[in-house]
Amino acid sequence: MFSFLKKNRNYDNPEFLDQVEILKARGEDPIAKIALNNLKKTEMMIDHAGKGQEIIITDMYEANRIPLEMLNKGDAFLGISAIINPLDWAHDEELQKYKDTNAAQAKKGVDIERTFVLQSPRDIDSMRAIMDEQSAMGISVRYVLEDDLKSLSYFPDFTIMPSLNLVIYVPNLNNLTTCIATCDADLMSELMKDYETVQKYATTWNCNE
Repeated sequence: MFSFLKKNRNYDNPEFLDQVEILKARGEDPIAKIALNNLKKTEMMIDHAGKGQEIIITDMYEANRIPLEMLNKGDAFLGISAIINPLDWAHDEELQKYKDTNAAQAKKGVDIERTFVLQSPRDIDSMRAIMDEQSAMGISVRYVLEDDLKSLSYFPDFTIMPSLNLVIYVPNLNNLTTCIATCDADLMSELMKDYETVQKYATTWNCNE
């Protein structure tokens, strides 16, 4: 599969450059945009994206931010978030860029929904300021306790963007920054069902609650 990488690891390899041009020609394809943005990070990502396959990204915040920027007024961004460290939301540099994009897109009219999966009731207090902040941005914020979801089978952190036919999910709770982006319709359908099920257990967060 990666013969052209073995022959020549320089980016001036004609076969590699052809793959890049194919990605550029795919216009509004979010998978291609993510791959091109990470060109210097991984050649394998380019190869996968050029073949229309799912791609693995080691920066979840960037992977979500790029397609979020592509959404228009009325488009949906549906997220289940296991990022519940307030210090990350307050100080992590990449997460700050992602948070700023959330604020800008919510203001533009993108329908952003985020449900935080909390490990215990104590997390409600620790995440209060973050949930207040995001709710004030115009994001529909909810939370759910992890114990309420033990009977469910779902990825610990995922995002669905129906207008882009895009799903971004974290396969391993112990490695939340690595995710997979795919346009697989069957997986999107399954995760949409999971998302709707999680909402049955979730509580809507109101500022100053």
